[in-house]
Order: sequence, then structure tokens, then C-alpha cells
Amino acid sequence: HRKNECAIFVKAGVKMSTEGWDFTEVQPLYNMITVLRVLSMSEKSKRITEFLEDHLEVWRKDQEFMAKYKVVVDYIRNILKLQVDEDSILRVITSSYTNDFSQTLPSGNQAQLMFPLTAMMNHSCQPSISRAITVTGTRENPEFRMRVVAARSLAQGEQIYNSYIDILDPVQVRRSHLTLTKHMDCSCVRCSDPFDLGSYGSSVLCTKCKGSVNPEIDEKKIWKCEKCRKKYSSASIDKIVMALDDEKNRILQDPERKTVR
Repeated sequence: HRKNECAIFVKAGVKMSTEGWDFTEVQPLYNMITVLRVLSMSEKSKRITEFLEDHLEVWRKDQEFMAKYKVVVDYIRNILKLQVDEDSILRVITSSYTNDFSQTLPSGNQAQLMFPLTAMMNHSCQPSISRAITVTGTRENPEFRMRVVAARSLAQGEQIYNSYIDILDPVQVRRSHLTLTKHMDCSCVRCSDPFDLGSYGSSVLCTKCKGSVNPEIDEKKIWKCEKCRKKYSSASIDKIVMALDDEKNRILQDPERKTVR
């Protein structure tokens, strides 16, 4: 940080004051650190970041997003006096939204990391690779490495797929998460299969006979029980699955309830 954001503050003659900050909440100006570090990169490294998808044109339509990051744009341009336009600042932020990887540190804090080559792999809910982040170095100066290995045999010329979500989630949760965070509508081979590639991982139990309820192949808005043929609307199934996912998340976020039992 001394060579990057600290050097920029010194050059601008600006001393950051944290007086009055509420550290129980995420502080918007922390988002400035990523932007300043990208601006401090070598031209070669900057060119790599420019190849990453940012979806800025979509994020610009989100008034809450624009209001949230206005303070970052204004601080960089008006306080630090850096000659950089608003789009360039926002592209760093939205590119991070789309491409970064999170890693929990020994302290319990989360680091948001960027590995461009891994991020350039397209998504599939049936990925062909396995990835893991290793941490070396010291607590004060950790170093991160991304390790990617094939999860199955790959043919020459075959596209290598990563996964941007928890592959154990049902299709509604996967698609919702990808739409919200990546602005993409997944139509991979697994999402397109009503039986979740034979795993029945997105099926629900019929309220009448406890049979397996799955989406109709030719009619996406209808789900049907395999056993008694009772039909359900996709909206009613989605409501059940998303409610269960919300309950699961509440349990996982509560240390007292997050037990094996």
C-alpha cells in the first residue's frame, strides 16, 4: 500500500481522516483502494484488466449503484485530483463485481482477489475444472496464488469451464445469483436439463403423493409430478425453493444454529 494508494495521497497532499466513521458498517471509500491500485499498475497489467467483462452499461441503470459509488468518483477526481474519467473508475468497480474471487483470511476478514486468467474462463453449472486459492507469506503481507486443475478428462480444443456459483444450489438459486451478480442468464447443459443431469438436484416433492416434481421439457412455466402427474406453476415452485434458500442462509449466518446437529 505504500507504493500504491499511500503514494497517491502523499503526492496529492491529502491526509485521510477516519474520525466519525462507523466501522460496524462497510465504508464506501474503501472501494477506492481497488481503483487506486489498478491505476497504479503497469501499462501491461492494465491492458489485461481491460479484457475483463464489466457490464458497466447495465450497472449504470441502477440508481442505487450510481449513488453508492458517486463518493468514490468525486473523491478520486476532486480531492486526489487524478486525471481519470468517471467511466474508467466505474469500470474497475464493476469489473471487480463480475470477476473477483473472495478468500477468508485467518483473521476472519475477507479479501477480494483478482486472477485475470481464471476470471476469463466462461461459466457452467457443470464446470470442468477445480480451483483453490493458497495463501503464503506473513499475516501482515499475505501472498495469494490460484491453483486450477482439470476436474475431468478434457479433449483438445474443448472450452474449459469455471463455476461462478455454489454448484450444490438448485437451478432457481443458481440462476438468480448469476442474474444479480453477473448479469447473465445461464443456459448451460445442466440448467437446461429438467432432471439436473440425472441428480434431481432441483426437484421438489409433490404435495399430493410425495413424488418428484420437475419442469416440463416443452413448457418451462409448468412443473409436473412424475408419479401422479399433478401440475404446478413455475412461480409456485420458485417461491418454495427461494424461501428455503433464505431459511438456509439465515441458519448459516447464525453461529448458535450453525452446528452439525
